[in-house]
Amino acid sequence: MESAEGKKIIKLVNELKYEEALGIDFGVPRKTINEAHMRLFYRFGDSVDVQTALDQAKSILIEEDDSKKGIRFYNLGRYSDALPCLERAFKSRGNETDSHWMGAALYRLGRYSEALIYFEKAFKLRGDESNNCWMGITLSNLGRYEESLPYLEKAVKLRGNWIDYNWLGTTLSRLRRYGEALPYLKKSLELQTNKSDVSNYHWIGNTLFNQGLYSEALSYFKKAAELRGDETDKYWLNTTLTKLGRIKDSSKIDTQKNSVNGTYKKLSFRPEDLTGFQDIIDRVKITPRVDARDNFEKGKEFYNHDQYKEALPYFEKGVKLRGNWLDYNWLGATLFKLKRYEEALDNLKKSLELQDDKKNMSNYNWLGTVFFNMERYEEALPYFEKALKLRGNGSDYNWVGSTLSKLNRNKDALPYLRKAVKLRGDWLDYNWLGSTLSRLKHYKEALDILKKSLELQGNKSDISNYNWLGTTLYYMGRYEEALPYFKKALELRGDETDERWVELTYEKLNSR
Repeated sequence: MESAEGKKIIKLVNELKYEEALGIDFGVPRKTINEAHMRLFYRFGDSVDVQTALDQAKSILIEEDDSKKGIRFYNLGRYSDALPCLERAFKSRGNETDSHWMGAALYRLGRYSEALIYFEKAFKLRGDESNNCWMGITLSNLGRYEESLPYLEKAVKLRGNWIDYNWLGTTLSRLRRYGEALPYLKKSLELQTNKSDVSNYHWIGNTLFNQGLYSEALSYFKKAAELRGDETDKYWLNTTLTKLGRIKDSSKIDTQKNSVNGTYKKLSFRPEDLTGFQDIIDRVKITPRVDARDNFEKGKEFYNHDQYKEALPYFEKGVKLRGNWLDYNWLGATLFKLKRYEEALDNLKKSLELQDDKKNMSNYNWLGTVFFNMERYEEALPYFEKALKLRGNGSDYNWVGSTLSKLNRNKDALPYLRKAVKLRGDWLDYNWLGSTLSRLKHYKEALDILKKSLELQGNKSDISNYNWLGTTLYYMGRYEEALPYFKKALELRGDETDERWVELTYEKLNSR
């Protein structure tokens, strides 16, 4: 091809018709061409043939340093091609830019644990808004939500774009702090430049839904379904309609979106053939997924909204599609939530075996939790101790302390439980500390701690505080004060133990 063909390409490039320009065949693989080549065609097209211009472009690309080539590939969405270039750049220089881009490429490939290592290096060198945001979203994708919060809060303070607000809001929602999450998500939607992105509509809907505000949630789920309309959107739209008692409206939602006008076609079979809401769920579960990363994200979406049965097929498929340690980890966690403990253990052990990031405590924590719930406390303890060594937050101290308490090592448990109260201080931390003090016959201190736990307790149907307050007061000889707590426990649970405590308390009162 001579310069006439080159002029044709120049014309298309000047008109910003890059796709058409790329479509002209000049014997070079399409994937080697990008906008940079087009600019070189413009530069050389009048005087030399197109092939010479292409050769010139290739030589310039070869002369580029690895960092620039890696970033070029990254910006083209070719993350696997970017990675070796960025690795070479990191090995030769290892500066903040190299660390940052290595983390970004690994993140895009779904390799979050490896990405975190590089983002941590970049953050140590420069704790700016971008590195704060990347640290936060990577930790959030690893399920380490509490750890991600300070980074996301700092990103909002330093930069405060819609993505920063979105990730902070979604992470708070995953932690079930819905009241705090909502303002951030609404602020994100207000700042959002790309109105076709569904994330804010989806998460505002879910946050409202989990607060029981179904009517308000519905409009956001409708918008998400209009913009994207995948099985997750349809699932939540149907769930919300069902919660509002609009079963007929729910059954009219089709499972296939019309890509032309963004509306939904009506189902081709009769409404009476529907099995209602369950029919929608069943079809969502069996929807085939072929992309490992997309499949993984769908599973997480259901898991993070306590839809464990719906999440399970995705994680099972993820193990077959990719089978890295995160896939086995999430599958194990989901099986645990479904109380399939033996299966959970097998998958979590496999995850630990494959785990490349030995500093990640997730498998240790989950293995300990599964053994704890199986009442195999001796086996649980080493895993909790390992998690504590790696991370050491309030939850880790609580697990070690509560496990020691279950093993009747109450004196050993106390320092851990006191530390948990200091670091986190939720109602469970106070409950375990109070019950352990009561077992050690430190009744006066136990009483104050248990009352604090009851004050903080969100789930008033849990009987533990009522039972322990009653027990503590009983052994202090304060039977009249103990009785209402035992009666409340009997009302909520009503097993033989509760009945016996009420009987014993009445006997003490009548013997006076």
